[in-house]
Amino acid sequence: MLFSLAVFLPGIGVSVRRLHDRGTSGWLLLILFTGIGALVLLVFYLLPGTPSPNQYGPPPGSPEPSLETTDPAVLTVDSARRDSPLEGR
Repeated sequence: MLFSLAVFLPGIGVSVRRLHDRGTSGWLLLILFTGIGALVLLVFYLLPGTPSPNQYGPPPGSPEPSLETTDPAVLTVDSARRDSPLEGR
């Protein structure tokens, strides 16, 4: 039982990451609950990922992005860190 849980949870994470590599939502993993869902997901897993960055980030193995970014989510986190009252401690 413990082994099954230890393998199942990371397996979900790997599956979602692979779907993101293809540019599809991780929610597509729920297609497993249909009759033909496992076959559809197998096809998605075997197809190559997108060669350029998609909405989920750059493809695996690409060079690290530069620190200069215009992504609003990153800018919001950075500005929130800078204004944090815990910064001086």
